[in-house]
Amino acid sequence: MDFLNDTGSMIERLGLEVQDVLAGQDRAVIIGSLSSRVKQTGKVINTDFGIILTVTGGEISRFQMLEDSFAVSRAARPPSLHGRLNQNWQWSPAGPAESVPASQGASRARVPV
Repeated sequence: MDFLNDTGSMIERLGLEVQDVLAGQDRAVIIGSLSSRVKQTGKVINTDFGIILTVTGGEISRFQMLEDSFAVSRAARPPSLHGRLNQNWQWSPAGPAESVPASQGASRARVPV
């Protein structure tokens, strides 16, 4: 599977900024931020990222990307599937009317699985 070609069919790359590269004997970490547009929904994702590369025998043997997966999920889903997430990013089974704003003491959001 060609990861870059597969993601290219789903997203439009808008921007990439590499802020730091840390390298050791067999591992490298790339830290930065990126911006992409989900082709299906037209929504833009702006996220910081970390990429961990493991090198074996002179080739990349492992690729691990850490990013704001919640933002990616929201951008990839059509609006009809956004459920009852309100503007404070908190989940309420009955909708936004029952959500507790973060400013009123909500300690964390409940997110559906």
